[in-house]
Amino acid sequence: MKLAVLGIDDATLALVAASRDQQHAVVLIDANSDRLEEVRRIAPSAKIVSDWENSLDPSQVDAVLLGADKPGERTEQLRRLIQTQMPAIVAHPLSLSMLEAYELDMIHNETQSIVLPYLPERWHPAGVELGEIVADPSASQIGAVEQVIFERFMRKREREDVLKQFSRDVDLLQFIAGDANKLHALGSTTGSPYGNLTVQTTSETGSVCRWTVAPAHDFVGGKLTLIGAAGRATLLLPDASNVWRLDVQTSGPTSSKEFAGWDSAVAALHMLTAAIEGKTTEPTWTEAARTIELAETIDRSLKRGRTIDLHHEEFTDIGTFKGTMTSVGCAILMCGVVLVVCVALAHLVAVQAGWNQLADWLGNWPYLLLGVLGFYLLLQPLALIGKPGEPAKIDSD
Repeated sequence: MKLAVLGIDDATLALVAASRDQQHAVVLIDANSDRLEEVRRIAPSAKIVSDWENSLDPSQVDAVLLGADKPGERTEQLRRLIQTQMPAIVAHPLSLSMLEAYELDMIHNETQSIVLPYLPERWHPAGVELGEIVADPSASQIGAVEQVIFERFMRKREREDVLKQFSRDVDLLQFIAGDANKLHALGSTTGSPYGNLTVQTTSETGSVCRWTVAPAHDFVGGKLTLIGAAGRATLLLPDASNVWRLDVQTSGPTSSKEFAGWDSAVAALHMLTAAIEGKTTEPTWTEAARTIELAETIDRSLKRGRTIDLHHEEFTDIGTFKGTMTSVGCAILMCGVVLVVCVALAHLVAVQAGWNQLADWLGNWPYLLLGVLGFYLLLQPLALIGKPGEPAKIDSD
């Protein structure tokens, strides 16, 4: 598989290194990156290009590795990749804007292009095993899971760092415990609320999940604990090692299991190959957009100091058009009421002042309102005119 690199961050660097080991070739690198030399050391034969869009020939490039080093620019690049149906692995989160994420999701749904968010934790064998523990309590040593606790130990705990990490971790939480439908965030009242942030979510299955941030001392990474009726299962996810360890504690001796030799970047490339071959892969871009929505909801919960109800909605161009038309219709009705009052007062003043010509002109206001409403109704068929057809397919062989 021939790959192009647009944007260089830790995720794309790992993918480039894995591509060399997996006999894939990095053929193009976007020159507009601050870490260009790091990729050139791994893939010295790759061509450096400034005009990336005209260089992505489907006969020369099979897929793109898109980093999250410059959110605004990379978001626009992903928009173009989706529109041209160029397969891509995307570092997550590309940006922390829910509107941008769902806008891309709408375009993706129209083109049915291949966009694979880089959220490898759910592919890890340990993550799959925890999901099975939650899904089948009768076969689990710890019984029915009542709580899920994710502790994240970070060196940098600024707002952007914390929200980006949460958007990655919450994907694993939802994979294990189900989609969240309620979120409540608590932060420190002294200093930044994100340095010691606690986020509690309730899933559609009834599970309660708690995600917390703490300073990193001797351990940097995550600690995911499932608390069940008969015990607990704790998974350690160190950032500095690919060896994860699962400890299961019950009334008997504690059992431990190590997961070694798993490479997230290699797994992502295998997943991309499967997607290009037409196989169903996860997570989808819609699921990735959902994690960004949850991260953005944290700000609202902290500001309002209460639980935020979350709703699953399908974001489409038609739905957006209907929502816009509903808002415009309400605005027209409100303006119509204001118009009636203002015109009635102006008409009264004109009659009393003897301005007969103005009074006669103001008496025609119902026709003006009727014309505006008629124009509004004529806009409704645009939803059908703008309905997308079947997109053309680009051969990526």
